[in-house]
Amino acid sequence: MSGLTQVLVGLLALFAWTAPVVLAKLFADPLDRAPYLISLSAGIGVAVLLCAARWPLVRGALSGSGSAGPVASTAILLAIAFCPTWAIGIGLGLNRAFDRSPPVAHECRVLEWQRPGKGRARCLVTSWRGNPAEALSAELIQGGAPDTAFGCTPGRTLLVSTRAGWLGWEWIAGVRAR
Repeated sequence: MSGLTQVLVGLLALFAWTAPVVLAKLFADPLDRAPYLISLSAGIGVAVLLCAARWPLVRGALSGSGSAGPVASTAILLAIAFCPTWAIGIGLGLNRAFDRSPPVAHECRVLEWQRPGKGRARCLVTSWRGNPAEALSAELIQGGAPDTAFGCTPGRTLLVSTRAGWLGWEWIAGVRAR
């Protein structure tokens, strides 16, 4: 393989490794961070079991003297490396895709609009879960226009709809002004 091909293959592998986490964050983000850690742990567990089940093949691939051939050795190493991040995407995606719980509406008072120098803008609202506050992303508030505080002025009431999640990981189904 030429140098350019190796770079392109490396970039493609990096994209395939990070894409499930990015997509899960964008489309299936739960309210808490624990589901990310639980899914990541499950993926690491699957990777360890896969590594243990295929140890002769893995050992041959790592030493470069694999008897199964370079394609099979590379495939098993990639499967082991990709398990943790793909588990996050699969776990959060399943939580949302198979969720049949009814939406629950919560009236929340807007506390503050935060627009940090780094990171995404967010709206802090009163919590329905006993926390000091809940953070709603700018995309949830204004449907993808993160530059303005549309709908997020302090004192205003927002109606936040949540769903329980198939795996019990609560997620926000929608936000609208009251």
